[in-house]
Order: sequence, then C-alpha cells, then structure tokens
Amino acid sequence: MKKFLTLTYAILLAFQIFSVHKVLAYESYRFAKIATDDCALYSDASLKIIRCFLNKGYAVKIIEIGTEATRVTYMDENGQYPSMEGYVKNICLRFVDDKPQTLYPDLTLTTISDEVIFADINLTKPKAVIPVGSFATYYGYYPLNGNEYVYVYVNGYVGYMRREAFKTFNVPIIEEPVDSTPISGDESSADQVDGFDAPKNDDFSATEIIIVIAVAVIGILLIFFALKSNASNNRNNSFYNDE
Repeated sequence: MKKFLTLTYAILLAFQIFSVHKVLAYESYRFAKIATDDCALYSDASLKIIRCFLNKGYAVKIIEIGTEATRVTYMDENGQYPSMEGYVKNICLRFVDDKPQTLYPDLTLTTISDEVIFADINLTKPKAVIPVGSFATYYGYYPLNGNEYVYVYVNGYVGYMRREAFKTFNVPIIEEPVDSTPISGDESSADQVDGFDAPKNDDFSATEIIIVIAVAVIGILLIFFALKSNASNNRNNSFYNDE
C-alpha cells in the first residue's frame, strides 16, 4: 500500500511541475492576434455574455491567460478612447512574442441620421440620441436578428448603434503573415495544443530535460525509501514471530 501511495505521489508531483511549467511558458506573452472570424469578446469569465465581436487580424493586450479563455484589454493603447476589458476564448487567439504593428481598427464612422445609442444589445437601455453628422470610433460588431449593430464610442458614450445609421464603411483587413498558422478548424497545427501556439522546442528543451530528471530522481528516492522502510518492518516482524 505504501509503495502504491508513494508512486501516486510521484506522478502527481510530476504533473504539477509540468502544469506550472506550461503556465510560466505562456506568461511571457503580452499580445495575441485575433485568428478567427466572429471572435467574441465576453464580459464575464464564464463566457456567457458577449459584449461584441472583434475583427480578425487585429490584436488584444493580455492581462491573464487561463485554461479556456484569456483576460484581455482592447483599444487601450493610447488612452484616447475608453478601453474594453473582457475575455476571449484561447482557440480564437494566436499568441505572439512581439507587439503587432496594428493593434486595433483605426476607423471613424459618421452618422447619417439621428440615432439612439444603447447600453445593451437587447436595445432596452437607451443612453442618448446621437445627432446626424457625429463621428464615432469603431470597436466591434454584433449581428442580431438579421441586423448588424456596431459597438462604438461617440460623443462621450460607448454602446450599440445600427450599422445603417452610418455612412457605408468597411473595416480594414489585416493580412496575416505568410508563415502564420491558424488555430481553429482543420488547419490547426500539430504544434498548437489547447488553443495555444506551442513554444519552439529550442526555447524550453533544456528546462524540460532538467524537470524530467528532477522528477525522476525524486520519484526513485521516494520509492527507494518506501521499500527500505517496508523491508525494515518485515525484519522486525520476523524477529517477533521467531520468538
């Protein structure tokens, strides 16, 4: 029984060390590119409330990487506009080492009619009436019931407005580098696990080797001492049995 418990403890210890190593490996990332279409930015960590959808090719700034989703900020680089904080599923992101050249859409929209801006996508909480000729900063979009709404910052308000309330516009497309690899779908790379871009082998191979050796040595020592203890107990029991 002791041998079984000792072996179980060694396995759990190894798993814990590798888990910590994996988390530390990704803590170095500061940015992530949006790698899929219809990438949702969630307001809550439970991923139930979608604030808006972000356009593919742009980037988010990382606050904390979780197992399923990453806590991020968006549109906060220069402090000129209110930033958005939320959660994006890891499968929608491609983590990058360097700061992307283009982080957010640089897109100003112009209203062509008086239009209400709403605080919620259900359009039950109006904030204000935005007059014709107002300029709005584009954040993201939200398709709903056959219509498309845009999430914007205009006249000091952040919220949802109908796309039709603005002059016709197109969000600039950010071309991905030729050597980039998408995360989702059948094009997923074998080097990408659990929605992460796997670190290059030469970045962590030495550390991983040291961890494997350390775990193996600890496991062997624990098993050795457990066996030694059992052998000692057996000798003592034999002594008393002989008497």
